[in-house]
Amino acid sequence: RIYTGQVSLEVTDVPASVDSLKALAAGKGGYTASSTFNTQSNNRHTATVVLRVPANEFDSTLTGVKGIGTVKLVSTNGEDVSAEYVDIKAQKASYQTQIAQYNEIMKKSEQVEDIIKVQVQIDRLQTSLDRLEGRMRYLDNRINFSTITVNLAEPEPVGGETGHSFVSTINEGISGLVGMIDFLIVALFTLLPLIIIGA
Repeated sequence: RIYTGQVSLEVTDVPASVDSLKALAAGKGGYTASSTFNTQSNNRHTATVVLRVPANEFDSTLTGVKGIGTVKLVSTNGEDVSAEYVDIKAQKASYQTQIAQYNEIMKKSEQVEDIIKVQVQIDRLQTSLDRLEGRMRYLDNRINFSTITVNLAEPEPVGGETGHSFVSTINEGISGLVGMIDFLIVALFTLLPLIIIGA
């Protein structure tokens, strides 16, 4: 079974949290497969870290990851690949048997043409066998070492993504002043007849 997990965390210090994740993986007998670090325009840091840990340490590592910050998302998946693995092993045995048979035929062949034909079949089978063995190595690695992808992000800045802007504040002040002047002009013309009558 192949175990994978994904965790999204909010942390106050992304670089320090990345170091903590790397140390956590190493302490479990695993390693950091990759890490990416980004700084946004508002100086807010984010990062993505991919950890590979022994399958028997998956749960404990996941618990350790969640303790590094405020958890925003957690998802885990266990993929059963036993049927595929059994099928690959059966195909591998079949190819090995056929190659052995063709090698025996090769030893008995005397005509160059026959030898070439047999060699073509051996090469074809060997290519298929190499692909199967590559797939088996990949599955073994994924089975033995689980993958945990961790997304890190610092909290949103106070006031939103853009933060405080003096230019925006000045523009809002000017807009308010213009609105007040418009209101006074309307009020003046509305009350002007009453002022004249009163005078």
